[in-house]
Amino acid sequence: MKSDRFVQLMHFVEVARQRGFTQAAGVLGVSASSVSRSVSRLEERLGVRLVQRTSRSVSLTEAGQAYFTRCEALLAQLDAADAMADNASQEMAGRIRLSVPTGLTDARVMPALATFMADHPRIQVELFAGNRYVDLIDEGYDLAIRVGDLPDSEQVARRIGENRRVLVATPRYLDAHGSPTKPADLADYAGLQLGNAAPAPVWTFRQGSHQVSVQPRGSLLCNHAAAIRLAALAHLGVAVLPDMLVDEDTRQGALVELLPSWSLPAQPIHALFPSNRHIPAKVRLLVDHLASVLASPTTPPGGAPALPRARRTARS
Repeated sequence: MKSDRFVQLMHFVEVARQRGFTQAAGVLGVSASSVSRSVSRLEERLGVRLVQRTSRSVSLTEAGQAYFTRCEALLAQLDAADAMADNASQEMAGRIRLSVPTGLTDARVMPALATFMADHPRIQVELFAGNRYVDLIDEGYDLAIRVGDLPDSEQVARRIGENRRVLVATPRYLDAHGSPTKPADLADYAGLQLGNAAPAPVWTFRQGSHQVSVQPRGSLLCNHAAAIRLAALAHLGVAVLPDMLVDEDTRQGALVELLPSWSLPAQPIHALFPSNRHIPAKVRLLVDHLASVLASPTTPPGGAPALPRARRTARS
């Protein structure tokens, strides 16, 4: 039946997004066994394995990744159609109160808000830029943007992007100290580290299945990514920073990306809501816009994923 086919598609897409059956079931509000059956039936119908299952994790096969890309784009088009109908029935006016981490505000959100507010002049935005986790309900926020894994898996959230991180330093610093050839070398470098409190975070690098964690010789610990960037530009050491924050610096040669054959785990970016019921059309519209900006620094995306359901509200 076509309805079963659509359910299978939705379940598969959520498993791919969440990288797990249990996590996908929590978002969809159904049982994990139901999600697993849907994906298995989808694989049987297509005659191809889409998901690799282990006792600890779920990953996509090559065919699964290609199918996920197409299916996500299809669902995004359906969401866009729903949003057009929703937006047509609701006036795009009023206040949106949101909380955004400082570094993300500087690098992406303010430029995105500028275009959004130009397109919707009757919407008033109240932005709190800071790294404190606000209470959405008690403090009256419509939306919060958070970077990193969510401490509460039952938060009402939508994943809207990824925070890719890179290791950088200035040519002048590298002339004085040499360029690292492997992650272990960083133990001898001055580390400019992003964090809220000591001890400074460990940097974990991956190359294929190989993983290495290293603690640089810390010289600066700060909770503001923009300040870490300025310290790096002042030749004070090596820094791990969001690529969206240093793209222009690396293009111009002010900063150099180090150890490019090694990657740092990307951090998810989520939009958090006080409730999954009756989200105003103007808030949905803003989240769609932010998702389109965060999807890629240079290439406009085909659309944004649907807003998942969650079982209860939580602190952002």
